[in-house]
Amino acid sequence: MDNKISTHKRFISKFERDLKSYFDQGEDNQYVQTYRKYIELTEPSDYLEELYYEALLNLDAYHSVIDHALMRMNRGLGNYETHMDFMLEALTGMGRFQEVIQYCEQLLKEDLPHEFRLLVQQRLGHARHELNVFYREPVKRDKVTKKRISRL
Repeated sequence: MDNKISTHKRFISKFERDLKSYFDQGEDNQYVQTYRKYIELTEPSDYLEELYYEALLNLDAYHSVIDHALMRMNRGLGNYETHMDFMLEALTGMGRFQEVIQYCEQLLKEDLPHEFRLLVQQRLGHARHELNVFYREPVKRDKVTKKRISRL
């Protein structure tokens, strides 16, 4: 009986309305929690999944973005391009530019839809730029000296 109630069309519609409301109000934590319950009941639309990724990015939950994207891609669920794009965005947010470059170069060897190919090329260019900036302007570290250690 409980399963019939939770999968009823009106119940699912209420979930979807709540999700949209949480996202519109900027309640990212609530959106993420509700979405996780929602996907246990039904397959999400691409739109709701994109909002989920956006909410996770707003929370700087990059690892969760990557985990979710890999899980969905491995199961063949949802839109592959969406999952890959958000995964690349999360890796970029974590400063893992070399991985972004590797993924993008591998993707560009495949037969991709034109728009997705352009997006991958854009991400590749951005990652290369950020990596070049890092190499040109490395983070300056303070030199550790005996005098400085004795003050600590």
